[in-house]
Amino acid sequence: VNKLLDIIYPPLCISCGSNVHENGNICAKCWSDINFISDPQCYICGFPFDFKVEGSPICAGCEKEKPHFAKARAVFLYDDASRKMITSFKYNDRIENRASYARWMVRVGGSMLEEADYIIPVPIHFGKLVVRKYNQAGLLALEVAKITGGKVLINALIRKKYTTKQAGLNRRIRFKNISGAFKVNPKYASILKDKNILLIDDVITTGATAEECAKVLLRAKVAKVEVLTLAKTLY
Repeated sequence: VNKLLDIIYPPLCISCGSNVHENGNICAKCWSDINFISDPQCYICGFPFDFKVEGSPICAGCEKEKPHFAKARAVFLYDDASRKMITSFKYNDRIENRASYARWMVRVGGSMLEEADYIIPVPIHFGKLVVRKYNQAGLLALEVAKITGGKVLINALIRKKYTTKQAGLNRRIRFKNISGAFKVNPKYASILKDKNILLIDDVITTGATAEECAKVLLRAKVAKVEVLTLAKTLY
């Protein structure tokens, strides 16, 4: 049956749409173009360094103002090579590749996934959910948990404030825009206490969204918040 389906619907690269051997793969050209993030990188926020650094280096931004989350990691840079994958997944109902994205995230997640008591996706406002029909972070969280056997709390965080898109806003406006946007679902308050939380999202830019979520979770007495995303922008 699979062979027949491959003839009728040949596997296509999830980035450019060219033919590949298996569904959920990317072609050699796109693979070489995508900027996968690896060490050396900031131990806290995952900002990649262009030069060799020993130990557990911390970038200037985290030295100046340490985030409330303990660590953030991403699979690849959000740039011209990866933009189409992200935007198609986020806005254009191209959710069929979510399992492939989750596999990449699991490889990067490492000890964060091992130590996490619960996986929590960054929520979107109900108004946006009605229009978009799904929360891309929630889909990634479910797929990551399916691979690792982790526990997902889909509704542990609630987005109580409808915010404008963060894309295109500078760092100061991003933090102001997202301030007060989240709250912990009272249903899960006692469950979260003293637990290690892994926050899942599709893209991390300035870290404003992750930082606001981490603040809210820490106020709920969680032990630690770490962040795992598919992509990271460099601003």
